[in-house]
Amino acid sequence: MTSIVFGSLAVIDLPARQGDFVARLMVMTVLFSIVLHGLSAEPIARSYARSRARR
Repeated sequence: MTSIVFGSLAVIDLPARQGDFVARLMVMTVLFSIVLHGLSAEPIARSYARSRARR
């Protein structure tokens, strides 16, 4: 969420060429975050469940 807010503020204030770069970087950051969270959610949840089952 923070990436979107700060990226949007930068895009508004920067000249067109630099704003386009920041917008693309913002999109890549958000997409990478979504993919990374998607790939890591299940293994982390399984690890947490195993640790809770041992208690």
